[in-house]
Amino acid sequence: KYSPYVFLSILIYISHSFLLKELIQVRAGIASSILLFGVVYLHNKEFKKYAVVIMVASLFHKGAIIAFFLYLFNMFDFKKNTLYLLLFLSIIVYFIGMFDIVISLLQSINVIPKQAELYLSWDKYIEPLGLSNPTTMKQILLSLFFIYHKDFFVEKLLYFKGMLYMYLFSTIWLIIVADFGIFAGRLAAYFSFVEVILIP
Repeated sequence: KYSPYVFLSILIYISHSFLLKELIQVRAGIASSILLFGVVYLHNKEFKKYAVVIMVASLFHKGAIIAFFLYLFNMFDFKKNTLYLLLFLSIIVYFIGMFDIVISLLQSINVIPKQAELYLSWDKYIEPLGLSNPTTMKQILLSLFFIYHKDFFVEKLLYFKGMLYMYLFSTIWLIIVADFGIFAGRLAAYFSFVEVILIP
């Protein structure tokens, strides 16, 4: 329904995401699939229906709750220059370590859920990705491409704006939280999956 080239989208998914989402991170894969149904509600700004999709997805993986922040992001009709600026600012935030500062503050007042605390305290999960990580670089480059051709894709691709914001949200999250390895990658993956629709 979303992709004009269904078989090409399926090919990209099988070659790029199938093994990870369907055979390893099964719960996250199911949650991502459910969130895909929310694209139309995100695009049309139908919060109640979008919220239902998120809650159903969160039954499989609690991390899907982060999709509520995406709705706030989608409330604004950003111009292309603003989207470029947001990407640039996310890189600045990464280099000054703002996310680390926020996490330290939240930990000091004990407001971080226990499960999130586990992610943030386990060495395996906080191994830094850095901006040179291939997935991060790929998403930055694709984000720049989609922003540059935004006007063209809006005319050609159904629900493009919602999917663009999903992808940008994923990229910005991946950049800002890059020092927290798997924590960054897993949550970003909830939204980056729309690339199988955007790329063809």
